[in-house]
Parts: sequence; structure tokens; C-alpha cells
Amino acid sequence: MNRKLDRTMRFLKCFLALILLMSTCLISVSQVSAAGSIYNTSNDIEFSKKDTSGLREYDGKIKFDLPAAQTSKGNDIIFLRDTSGSFSAHTRQLTEAISEIAEEVDLSQDRIMVINTMPATRASVTVPLTDDLKVIKDGLTRTAASTVTADSGFEYALTNYNGSKGNTDNNTIFILISDNDAYGVQRTVDGAAKVKNAGHKVGGIYIGSSAASIANGKKMVSDPSYFYQFTNMTQGIDALRELTQTMYETEDAQMEWTLDDAFDLLDVSAKDQDGKEIPVQVSGNTVTLVTPQDAAKSVTLQYSFKEKKRLLVTTLVGIGSVNASLGQEPIPDVFVSGNNDPVIYANDRTITAGTSFDPLENVTASDIEDGDLTSDIQIISNDVNTKKEGVYSVTYAVTDSDNNTTKKTITVNVNASPPTVKAQDMSAIAGISASEVSWFTNVTAEDKVDGDISSDVSVDYSSVDFQKEGDYPVVYSVTNSNGKSASTTVNMQITAEAPVIQAKDMAT
Repeated sequence: MNRKLDRTMRFLKCFLALILLMSTCLISVSQVSAAGSIYNTSNDIEFSKKDTSGLREYDGKIKFDLPAAQTSKGNDIIFLRDTSGSFSAHTRQLTEAISEIAEEVDLSQDRIMVINTMPATRASVTVPLTDDLKVIKDGLTRTAASTVTADSGFEYALTNYNGSKGNTDNNTIFILISDNDAYGVQRTVDGAAKVKNAGHKVGGIYIGSSAASIANGKKMVSDPSYFYQFTNMTQGIDALRELTQTMYETEDAQMEWTLDDAFDLLDVSAKDQDGKEIPVQVSGNTVTLVTPQDAAKSVTLQYSFKEKKRLLVTTLVGIGSVNASLGQEPIPDVFVSGNNDPVIYANDRTITAGTSFDPLENVTASDIEDGDLTSDIQIISNDVNTKKEGVYSVTYAVTDSDNNTTKKTITVNVNASPPTVKAQDMSAIAGISASEVSWFTNVTAEDKVDGDISSDVSVDYSSVDFQKEGDYPVVYSVTNSNGKSASTTVNMQITAEAPVIQAKDMAT
């Protein structure tokens, strides 16, 4: 049971230590990316470079997704269908296309009217202005009695529309689908002008290749983008479907974002997901982008900026919002961390020659933004010779995440200590010569740098009188490689022996 408890406690300690480490890392890192939820709006920045003054430049991207958005206003679409003999090869295909379009539009607010032009100077209402799909489909198959017109049916269509539109603010477009019968004559242009003067839009699908008809068609429509010319009816049908969609007014999305005054805006541009340029307006540090929500699209605004002066605190890059059909969404905040230099903590050192020297001992580094940088310290120079007395230097460097580098140099004093020499007292009999004495027996010398230097020991016995009994000083000296000397004095005892008298008995 105790072992299980011990393992549990160890696990909890490790877990808490991991949490503490993660929280420390999170605190020391500035926020460089963020995202919103309505339009998936994101804002990301990344460090680009530093100029020669140490000022930082960044690149950023603001991205957001827009849905297609149309106004709730209804549309009245008046088709002028050519049912003349020259166009009869296309009549069935056109009829089917109008029937399909009727199914595609929103008949809860949209209405359709179909005018037959048969030929260019005769017209009839085959589908009255209605939002009833069955009435539309039934009317497309009917050929009513025609009325003589002078303008390919435009004036006739306008008169009938005015008589049946009622009180409405719907958008209205008159679309002529024909060949040279209608487009080849000036009266078509004149009739279209009456429709335009009444405040309505005019569009045209011309099936043919006559330069004169093309010129008339361009004059006829209320906008050049409303005129389509093909020789193939299938393409004409696709264009007709596209033209009916232009009636739906789209909402505009606007993005406005202002870069903080602490920065200079260097460049800005915007594109959609297909790489199409989106115009951007810049006023000072404020960027404005307006784009229609005519289709679902993804917008990317790229920008670059530079700090005006060295920032010492974490700074918000900018504020703004995306305002579109689903409401307003703030552009996520991103921050640039302070551009502080890291600090190296190291003191001058004094060591004894011959001892070990760790240049990183008690050396630390930290940064306001990055925290502890001790592990990143680099030694860029170290001329310390631990065997030779002298004054040396060590230079350190450390670089933070903003590429700020700090250097620091300390002085290292290497002091050499003198060697040690050991010797023992000696004795000799008076009358001995100096050369007969073993002066270096049991004499040793040690040095922290040089090691055993016993062989370098010298002896001074100049004070010894080898002929006279007494105690005399003998001095042993040694000098190490750093010029430090040491000596020791021992006693030389000279002892005189009693004389020996030798004699023989004498005879008397």
C-alpha cells in the first residue's frame, strides 16, 4: 500500500511540474495568431527581418470566408422570345430554358412575364406577369394572337408590364432573345430606350455574328455586361441563366482594420481564393476592403509592417472588424512582444593557477519576453591559461527570440602560488668535504602547476664550516614556471670526533 502511495505522489509531482513548465512557456510567448468563428476570421503574423537599426519587420495575413448574400428584394423578369421562322430552330430549346429558370428563381418574391415576338414587328403576351409556376409553364406552350408593334415588342412589353405590375418595388429587367430579325434593325434600339427611360434594365442574347446586329445589341442594353453574343444556342441559354441572376442585388461585405500607431504600414493587398485582386483603400494606417457577396468566397489580405521605434513592451498590432451579411465579427487581436535585449549575469573571477576553471560557472542569462536563456549562452572568446599567472578575459553572448544579441566580457585573474620544498636536518663529522655530503637525499619540491620540481631545487650551504663543530643553516630553494620561489632552512650539525692517540710501550 505504501509503495502504491509513493508512486502516486511521484506521478502527481511530475504532473504538476509539467503543468508549471507549460504555463511558463505560454506566458513567455506573445500571441501571433488568432481566429474568429462567424466568418472564420483569422489574423496571423510572422517575423520577417530586422533593419540595420534593429527595428523589426513583420508579415501578416487576415483571412475570412464570406457566404453568398442577396437582398430580399424581388425581381420581375420579362422575356422577349423570338418565335419567328428564322429563329424556329431554337424556339423549343429556349422555351425549355425559360421553364427551368422559372423553377430556379424564388417565386415567393419573383415574377415572370413572357412576350412572343413573331416576327420582329408583331408581339403577344403568352405568359402574363405571374409568380405561379403552372401559369408560366402552360403559357410557354401557347401562341396567342399577335399585335403589330414598331420596335420588336419592347414598347408592347412595357405597356403590358405597366398595366399588370401593380404597386411594386421589384427590380425589373427586359431580356430580348433573338437573331438578326430583332437585332438587325434600329427600331429595336429605339424600343429598348423607352424601357430604360422608364427606369428598367435591358439585357440581350443575340444568336448570330452580324457586326451591325452586335453593334445594335450593345447600344440596346443598359450595361455592356448585359449583352451576350453567340452563334451557339446552348451558350446563349447559359448566358440567359447568368443574366437573370444579375437581377439579384448582392450585399457588400466590408473589412476595416487599423494598424497601431506604434507601427508603419509597409504594404497591403487582397485576393480571393482564385487569386483575383480585390481593391483595397489605405488611409494612413487604416485599411478598408469592400467586396460584393455575389458568391461564397475566401478573402486573404496580406500586409507588412515595421515598428517605428524599438518597442519595450508587448504591443497590440491593430484592431478592426469584418461586417457582412451574418453580422459583425472583430478581427482577432495579435501582439508583438517587446524588443528588449537579453541580460547576461556574470562577474569577474579570480582563480589560483593550476586549478580547474569552468567559464560557465554561476553565469546566467534572462530576457523579459523569453525568460531564462541560460542554456543559450555562447562563449565567443576565452583566453584563460590556468597554468600561467596573468589577467585574462572571457566573452559571452546570448540571443533572444527577437534576434537581439547581448555580449558581456569578464576579467579572470589567475594568481600563481609559490611551490613547496621539503628537506630534513643533517649531520656530518667535522673535516668532511662538501662534495662528500648527499645534499638532496629526502629533498622534494611540489608545485600546483608544474607538479614535481624536486630536480630544480638548489642548496646553499655557504654558512657551513665543515672543519668546526657546530650547527649551521643549510637553505634549499626552488622557483616554479610562474617565477614564484620558495625556500626552507634545515640544520647541518657538524660534530668533531675526539682525537685518537696511538703509542707503543717503550723498552728501558
